[in-house]
Amino acid sequence: MNYKLRLASTVLLINLFVILLTATSAYLGYRQHQERAEITTQNLAQALENNLINSIRRIDVSLLALLDIDRIHYSEHRKNPTLMNGHIEQIRARLPEVDAIRLTDKNGLLLAGHDVLNSASTNLSDRPHFIRLKNDPTAELLISKPQISRINNKWVIVLARRVNHPEGGFDGMIFAALTLDFISEQFSSLNLGPGGKVTLREEGLGLIARYPEPDTMHRTIGNKDVGPEKLALFTSGKTQATFRDKDPDHLERTVTFHKLQDLPLYISVGLSPSDYLQPWRDDSLKLAGIALLFLLASIYATHVQYRAWLNQQKTSEHIAHQEALYHELVEDTPMLVVRYLPDTRIIFGNTAYAAFLGVPASEITGKQRLDFIPNESDKEQIKTRIAALTSENPVAVHGQHRAKGKNGQMRWTQWTDRAFFDSTGKLTHLQAIGEDITEQKRTRDIRAARMRLMEFAAEHSMNELLTATLDEVGSLTESTIGFYHFLEADQKTLTLQTWSTRTQREYCKAEGAGRHYNVDDAGIWVEAVHLRRPVIHNDYATQENKRGLPPGHAALLREMVVPVFRKGLIVAILGVGNKPTPYTDDDVQVVSLLADLAWDFAESKRLEAELVAMATTDFLTGLFNRRYFMKQMDSELARLKRVDITRAAVLMLDLDHFKRVNDRLGHAAGDAVLKHAAGTLQGELRKIDTAGRLGGEEFAILLLDADLITAEIFAERLRAKIANSPIEYDGHTVNITVSIGITVLQVDDANSETALSRADDALYAAKRDGRNRIRIADVAGGRKQESNLPKPV
Repeated sequence: MNYKLRLASTVLLINLFVILLTATSAYLGYRQHQERAEITTQNLAQALENNLINSIRRIDVSLLALLDIDRIHYSEHRKNPTLMNGHIEQIRARLPEVDAIRLTDKNGLLLAGHDVLNSASTNLSDRPHFIRLKNDPTAELLISKPQISRINNKWVIVLARRVNHPEGGFDGMIFAALTLDFISEQFSSLNLGPGGKVTLREEGLGLIARYPEPDTMHRTIGNKDVGPEKLALFTSGKTQATFRDKDPDHLERTVTFHKLQDLPLYISVGLSPSDYLQPWRDDSLKLAGIALLFLLASIYATHVQYRAWLNQQKTSEHIAHQEALYHELVEDTPMLVVRYLPDTRIIFGNTAYAAFLGVPASEITGKQRLDFIPNESDKEQIKTRIAALTSENPVAVHGQHRAKGKNGQMRWTQWTDRAFFDSTGKLTHLQAIGEDITEQKRTRDIRAARMRLMEFAAEHSMNELLTATLDEVGSLTESTIGFYHFLEADQKTLTLQTWSTRTQREYCKAEGAGRHYNVDDAGIWVEAVHLRRPVIHNDYATQENKRGLPPGHAALLREMVVPVFRKGLIVAILGVGNKPTPYTDDDVQVVSLLADLAWDFAESKRLEAELVAMATTDFLTGLFNRRYFMKQMDSELARLKRVDITRAAVLMLDLDHFKRVNDRLGHAAGDAVLKHAAGTLQGELRKIDTAGRLGGEEFAILLLDADLITAEIFAERLRAKIANSPIEYDGHTVNITVSIGITVLQVDDANSETALSRADDALYAAKRDGRNRIRIADVAGGRKQESNLPKPV
């Protein structure tokens, strides 16, 4: 091959390599921006789904609580429905997303709720959700299609539940109204770019809300016009998907849609490629410009080289010039560039590569490339990649491995390797171009950890969730020790909440959860509290003032502690320890993010428990409400029917002459009497027993593992204690007595109401016989037996 052809071939190969490098970089950039857009839409859709579901669940729990309140005070509310308004407004104040909560009668007329006094004649009996609730006794929470409120003419969707009459049958509905403006405001807080769009649709694909809103939004509500791919996905039964779609507005978007669990709602979030690919286009133009400059420079160099072939002197000068130009281009790039021999001995490394390794550029030449790669599996991967390169396939892309960066920190890198062969096909040297992808990988790992924890949170307790968080933190920071403490409001007392799984299993033998620490008595491990910022001790073993650790605590070599702030106060600290290499600010970023996330999860669990308590507890006495008590009776009766060896007694209690207290001293005095009686009752119960307020002055007790004799002894002790403990109210001494009816659960009982009715009959026998006494239902013949215990005086 003559010199001219060899020169042209060489230049062509180099330019092909540069074009390949440019195209590869552009493609990787495109995929990165596309994947980032898909992840962004997925995260936004998940966040919106969680917000909407949490709002709907809170509203549903609140509607159930109002149903319980209405059931307890049914007769009072129907005589004067406005008495319900106080309860409604108290609940509504805790639900900023709700525009109004209202109650109707069985004919659809509004009885109580926001603005009802000014809308007394408003009838909702023609609403589809009212009709379905009326006709379906088993209906749960219903979500309506968008509609215009007849009270305030706002566009709303309605969350409604059926109201049952105490004696059975339909008695109306209670509902909460969410304005579409509120939903649109939630959507408007998202940064979607000029071409982005988020929509909420109902099960029939009718539009509920969207952002940005068109000028004719009121005309598009209920519109079912969606793109063909989106329509196919909605009707396929899938609950979530990410795809490219062109909407009826002719704008293509990357879209993620989610079905809101078991609710008839779909949320979709779309980002426009014209927005999120703009940075990629700018970068690609820059790369293309550099490649074009390189192409022009190489053409020029070829011309010079060809003339140098004719003129040796000019050839030498032009070769030196081109070599200097090439090194200038390589040195200016932020990419890591290294040339090495087949035995991995380095013959050239650019400034960026030297800075990455923390080694002077002059000292790189001659070192083994594998010396900077401590992991044996990564070394074997590189050797395998080199062995696979041939003159026909000289390029290998997307190789990832860990490398030891400056300060000994492990960094993730990604490389494109190019092999060079001589005319005989022998490998002469290789060139690798790479980049530090540690931040990208950390971002992906953190995102994946967050998603796992969000899924884990749905089915596990707070402590299990905190342990899982510590396990994720330990994995991301390579730490073998992890702990999570809560800091009380006095900012002085720390409570150990949990340790990571590995800490409990392999390291720490000290007493665990619940241990309290005084911040002032602890050692340097609580400096994060004193300094109110993250603290790193990479030399913990040599530090003084290491007191405060309990006996059996693991030995610490390194430690990092990060505080969690809420409203200016530290509420918790998350600590990790014994990482093989020193902790850095990157570790602080990871731990801070997950520590915050763990606190949010813990708060969510606490609020969830409060809502459950509101739905099962009588607000005045603190006893369980009728609904929960009957549920416990149902469970115990079912157990008795399965295994006919269990015993359980049922007691019905009614305060004697309670109406006289209300009439003489007022309802506040009556409430004080009810609280006193409930407190006395609770003081006599075992942990396995259940007590509830059925309504008014009526209470019920479920005594487990108790026959009639045991129940009679308990009832007499309780009767005497109440009779002998009058209360003082506003200068008056109020004497209290109670009548009690007793029965036991039987296998033949059709349901819990059967046993409760039997106890109720015995109770009223006690009332008829003079009150302040006990009567026992004869479960065989239906007679009411007198107590065998001494009669009260």
